[in-house]
Amino acid sequence: MTAAVIEISIYNLALGYLLLLIPIGLAIYLGINILATTIISVLRMTFQLLFVGFYLHIVFERNLWWLNLLWLLLMLIVADLTVIKGTKLALKKFILPLFPAILV
Repeated sequence: MTAAVIEISIYNLALGYLLLLIPIGLAIYLGINILATTIISVLRMTFQLLFVGFYLHIVFERNLWWLNLLWLLLMLIVADLTVIKGTKLALKKFILPLFPAILV
């Protein structure tokens, strides 16, 4: 079974981003001060998706086990740091126990 690849044109991508105008417009209309947070989140999402897309292209093109293992390790470290930062726990105290917990 072969899977079809669906390419997203720049036009369709722009239409997707235009959908973000709805919640942004509602937030402005309702006086909710989340515009800066929303813009930063959209920029982060864009860069993360671009990075993952480029990386996946390399992974499928080269198919190297050590590269996949390195990516897994990087994702685990980022997940650990995100959890610890989000909960405001002590990094030195929780990094080692949290790593195997997230790994499992």
